Amino acid sequence: MRAPWPLAIAVAVAALIVADLIFRALWHPHPTRLPEQFSTAYLNEYIDAYRDAAPVVVLGDSALWGYELPASAAPVERLSALRPKHTFLNLSYEGGSIVNSLYALRLVLARGVRPSAVILNLNNKEFNAADSAYKRLLPALERAVSPQIGPRDRTLLTTLPPPTLADRLDALVGSVWALYRQRVDVRVALFGQDDFAGLLTAGVRYVTGEQQRYERSHRPTPAAFLGTYDLEPIAADNVEEIALRELRDELVRDRIPAVAFLTPTNHRLLADTTSDPGYAANLASIARTMRGPGIDVADLDRLDVGGHFIDNDHLDATGAQMLAQRLACELDGIGR
Repeated sequence: MRAPWPLAIAVAVAALIVADLIFRALWHPHPTRLPEQFSTAYLNEYIDAYRDAAPVVVLGDSALWGYELPASAAPVERLSALRPKHTFLNLSYEGGSIVNSLYALRLVLARGVRPSAVILNLNNKEFNAADSAYKRLLPALERAVSPQIGPRDRTLLTTLPPPTLADRLDALVGSVWALYRQRVDVRVALFGQDDFAGLLTAGVRYVTGEQQRYERSHRPTPAAFLGTYDLEPIAADNVEEIALRELRDELVRDRIPAVAFLTPTNHRLLADTTSDPGYAANLASIARTMRGPGIDVADLDRLDVGGHFIDNDHLDATGAQMLAQRLACELDGIGR
């Protein structure tokens, strides 16, 4: 005999509620770094875990996040191993920029986390209007800080379109259904960036040698990075420059000690670009803007890592360790 529809629906709803309660009880993300994709809910929960920790907040882009490196070999994880007495809240991520760092700091403070210090990288290329991250917030971060984006900033930034009815319904469902609002994070935790078919494809490419052939044919060349760095002077109305000034002012106003560093750059690969006087002038301009009471600026643009670069500004595991060692020294010097 078939169960009546009302009973079947009630059982299904009860099962969903139990599954969601179990998920809420067990799912507490505490990664050493953010995944490549994450939801707004994941970001908020990750930050909230540090409310009583007075962490060193790390802000930055993929060069600090550890592009193409496992989390265990990334610069912040190596830094954490070198300075275990500190707690690190790592908010660097793929596609970061100065604008993203500014709003990530604002989110941290708005959620009741008081940093003991801040570390952030200043990447020259992100001041280039042609850069993909220029004046754009990562969508997960933008949704988290939307109430803090004033009218002026909305004219400066390339923001998400106004929410549609479908977006509002999605947010409503997510507000009561934890598993639903963090479905992206669960998928990434289970399968990484790819779905299962993608994992199988990657495995086949590796076994057949196709992946190795692809990597050999796509080794970085100087021509691949032409135009990456803008050699014209950074203008006062450059959006990343405006964000840099505001980031500096907020750190000073809230008396948060910080060390900012110019991102290590592969001068062997980019000699034609980095030898241009405009390149050095912009680095000096960035450093000058960032300096303030309690803020140290370290020029690591020419950090000697012995050629341990993956491309123009991403370090391999050895280079990441060397960067972490230098950052450990800079961290020790904060406030002195």
